[in-house]
Amino acid sequence: MLDYCGIPIKAHEVVSDAALYEVRARLGSMLNHLPTITFNLGMSQRVRSLFDRQYERSIKKGLWVKGRLSASNLPPDPLPDE
Repeated sequence: MLDYCGIPIKAHEVVSDAALYEVRARLGSMLNHLPTITFNLGMSQRVRSLFDRQYERSIKKGLWVKGRLSASNLPPDPLPDE
């Protein structure tokens, strides 16, 4: 099975191997500078569901406001060295 950074590359059996390798090369050129997207797409469903459940729990606790971590829930800034 061919993949790019954990993202499976699938096609009908009539698609040539050369075409699949070209798909992998093109994915590499498109996603090379987008590591977060590559990570999220390549993440297994089990791991992704763990992240989603943790995010949903934090929303229920009020830790997120409009998609951003609430400032009231951030740790305090360290005191500057004097």
